[in-house]
Amino acid sequence: MFCHLQKHDRSQRKLSNLKTEHKTSQGLVDALAGESNVFRRRREREPRPGEPPMQPKRALFLFDASASMYRFNGTDGRLRRTCETAVMIMEALQGLESRFDYSLCCHDGDSPLQELVPFGQPPADERARLTVVSKLVAAAQYCSSGDNTLEAIEKAVEKVATSGPADDRFVFAFSDANFERYGLTAQALGKAMNAQGPGSADEVRCMLFLLATFEDEALTMANSLPDQVRLCLDPRTLPSELRQEFASRMGRRSAL
Repeated sequence: MFCHLQKHDRSQRKLSNLKTEHKTSQGLVDALAGESNVFRRRREREPRPGEPPMQPKRALFLFDASASMYRFNGTDGRLRRTCETAVMIMEALQGLESRFDYSLCCHDGDSPLQELVPFGQPPADERARLTVVSKLVAAAQYCSSGDNTLEAIEKAVEKVATSGPADDRFVFAFSDANFERYGLTAQALGKAMNAQGPGSADEVRCMLFLLATFEDEALTMANSLPDQVRLCLDPRTLPSELRQEFASRMGRRSAL
């Protein structure tokens, strides 16, 4: 799964049994890692006298670890892309802990929300990141059939909204779009994603990336919720899609 990650990354040797047809993960890592340099160049304006200090931005990254992710990974690499994305995020945000507080979670057929990286406890090194990814793969490999996407997003939004003071709050979710089988509609998904929408005391901005599809389910959902759902079936598009959304949403209130 990680055989094309950065050559210096020792984790590639431990995950080399999961092969990939696309040499995209180097681009994935470089894309968001490059974006972190943009964040480092940004500066929040200093508070004026009497103003409270700026709080960190808080983001929860929610990954789909349902059984279908593991079952169809050999067909389209959906679990591989999910793991690459998780590594990309952890590497890109390393060293930015004072500005961005983040958590990584996943959901599967047995549980709506499993915490992989708690807020305030980012993985310190490659070994710790490998442990996170190993837990993600194990969840998909050994869980029961079922889908908890809707409840997972609801719980993720609630978790971010109640996680303490923050300048901005975000949920970035990733899914293989196995919606119709479990009766998940655009209306229900939109309601869950906007449970703490604009106007809420603790607003949480939510975005869903669809990494795979069953027939045209992903396209239908993306067309139904164009402002909050992105279709990323080609792994080569994921870096630019995630970078664009990550930068625009998390950098919205950066220095002007």
